[in-house]
Amino acid sequence: MSWDVYVTKFEKEYMSPEDIPDNSQPVSLGTRIALRNAISTVFPDTVWDKELTWGTWEGSDGSVEFNLGDDEPVSFMLHVRANESVIPKIIKLIRENKWQAIDCSDNTFLEKATRPEDGLSNWRAYKDDILEKP
Repeated sequence: MSWDVYVTKFEKEYMSPEDIPDNSQPVSLGTRIALRNAISTVFPDTVWDKELTWGTWEGSDGSVEFNLGDDEPVSFMLHVRANESVIPKIIKLIRENKWQAIDCSDNTFLEKATRPEDGLSNWRAYKDDILEKP
């Protein structure tokens, strides 16, 4: 179970996912090597599989998995199992690369949110509630 964030890029920057036209298509984020390098710059010590489709970063804050998928990367997912202190790193990664990140828990752009840590906090509360139930 993880807090999930969808990362992509469009021809222009949108303020909200609702602003994305139905006919809008994501554009390429670059090569897998370029993505790996961008991610590893902000999340040093990320361990990558040999196909560069999956990377895992582990730190004192928790872990983040980067799922680049099998196709040409026009998007990827972050599977976050960490505390809120990891949010500034995620925001830095997104902004430095001119990407956009949709918080899958509330359908907002993480980098546009006034309190981007709220999605992760709400997910953690939900997870803790579910795990406490018999």
